[in-house]
Amino acid sequence: LIAAGGKALALPGILSALIAASQQNRRVLGVALGQPGSVSQEAAKLSISELPGEPVVMDELSGQPYQGVLGLQLAYQHARFGEFPPLPRQKKPAVWNAPVWG
Repeated sequence: LIAAGGKALALPGILSALIAASQQNRRVLGVALGQPGSVSQEAAKLSISELPGEPVVMDELSGQPYQGVLGLQLAYQHARFGEFPPLPRQKKPAVWNAPVWG
């Protein structure tokens, strides 16, 4: 799956989490859109690259998220012809620290 957008792009991380919750083994490629060097594109890049555990596939050559129209084309080629390593998912137990109201 390819998720593309600008600004604070949460879509790739959310898709990856939903896929993991449904116990499917699919990868999500994130593409940061926006004017090159703009705050919007930088925010989208950080929203993809700073996800804990790197659940979203990024450009292997640069180590950064795919970016712009060229990045979208590269992500498509990777999705169609590339290989993906297995995604090790860590199951974390639920922790509840809610106060008890009496």
